Amino acid sequence: MDSIIFLRAFLKNWREVGSPFQTSNHAARKVCDFIDFQKAKTIVEIGPGLGNLTRELLKRLAPDSRLILFEINEDLCAHLRVEDPRVAVFNRSGFDIDSVLDKEADCVISEIPIATMSPSALAGFYSAVKRVLRAGGSCIQLQLSLISHRELKRLFRDVEVFFTFLNVPPIFIYRCSD
Repeated sequence: MDSIIFLRAFLKNWREVGSPFQTSNHAARKVCDFIDFQKAKTIVEIGPGLGNLTRELLKRLAPDSRLILFEINEDLCAHLRVEDPRVAVFNRSGFDIDSVLDKEADCVISEIPIATMSPSALAGFYSAVKRVLRAGGSCIQLQLSLISHRELKRLFRDVEVFFTFLNVPPIFIYRCSD
């Protein structure tokens, strides 16, 4: 049922959703392996879709930590309502992240389709992300191609790229920090 809901959202607005498929459980676990859940008190997920990665994050999230979700798509956002006091859901663009948070995120995970953004929009988005990251915080970006690699290297001091075939389609995972 989830896959049909997600596919409908993609067909309605493919630029906003980015892929007809959700992040796989394997890719979600791989992303979570990059996060120190003992230290992370605030994790932000932008573009969670129907929450495949969200569910893995919640399995590992400490009881006194919080997970903040930004999903612009109303249909997908309606399915993200979770009865968990650690979770806050915003039906807003990830571009608005700095109107909700201020230098308090340990990790920002973005699943939005950055390859469809102009360089100026991409720079604006990551400027907002950087404004909410604590010192030593990181940004993890899931992406279907390497098209944005050069731009991410320009915006962040350290950019590592990982790849997994165990996602449909296969996916690149960028881990970025300053």
